[in-house]
Amino acid sequence: MAIAHGATGTPQFWNTAIGPAITLPAHAAGDMILLLAGTKSSTATQTVTTGTGWTQTGDYKDTFVAPGVEVGSMKTTQFWKEATSGAETSPVITNSASPSCFGVIPMVFTKG
Repeated sequence: MAIAHGATGTPQFWNTAIGPAITLPAHAAGDMILLLAGTKSSTATQTVTTGTGWTQTGDYKDTFVAPGVEVGSMKTTQFWKEATSGAETSPVITNSASPSCFGVIPMVFTKG
């Protein structure tokens, strides 16, 4: 069974510790939904606090550089889940610290 890119949602950005509900692209039961999160706070921890079934697949951060205007370390975190329907609850990601910037790109992959 081949896996194909189904859709990429609109990137969403904010500067608070708790983001708004993330708008997911069109999906169906059995699709894999991937959330790629990035923050300008390499020490913050991201968690999905709304929606069930999300698994963190990993994270990456560069060497710590104190945050400032146009400088500072970044961290990326990835989450995934298998959709159980075409109407999954829009997830919310929370940071353990209020970052200077934070964003998420949702993606969907299909089996076919």
